[in-house]
Amino acid sequence: MPTIRGALRVLLALAVIALAALLLSRLSRPSPPARPASQPAEAVTTAPPLYAPAVLGMGLPAQAARDLRAVELGVARMDGDPKPAWIMAVTTTRAEAIRDGRPAGTVLDLGPVVYLVVMKGDFAYAGVDTQRAAPASGYYESAIFDPGTLAPLGASITSSAPPVPLSRLGPVLNLLAIR
Repeated sequence: MPTIRGALRVLLALAVIALAALLLSRLSRPSPPARPASQPAEAVTTAPPLYAPAVLGMGLPAQAARDLRAVELGVARMDGDPKPAWIMAVTTTRAEAIRDGRPAGTVLDLGPVVYLVVMKGDFAYAGVDTQRAAPASGYYESAIFDPGTLAPLGASITSSAPPVPLSRLGPVLNLLAIR
């Protein structure tokens, strides 16, 4: 059974990986043209969202899928299985993601639509102080992400598959099949 400290450690690791992906994507974008001095400040529009909006019943946008793949492969390496069997992602509601992902601890609430990512492999929280309890380990690692920023909202490791097939939530994308 994962401890709060272990769950927080995993969330922190996911946040660092997501932040790295975010920074790399920002660096690869061309900078906007400079605003002429005569243009008033209120005429400047805000930058578009980092990722295309998530829509229930639709697949993940290509850029979000590539970045989630990079994040999940980093998590897999960190948690003991650098070559997971599969990594499946689906756009779903926050409530369904909590039900199927069974995250340890509280899931942050950043909106009703989220990405649920489930990875199959042989995982264990390494180096986590579990207060004399056995460290969390299992074959399925689930993570819930905010679709606008890919910030991790919750994560878990379990020994059983999600109770409901991901295909019932919407179109499922195997993140290992994309490049």
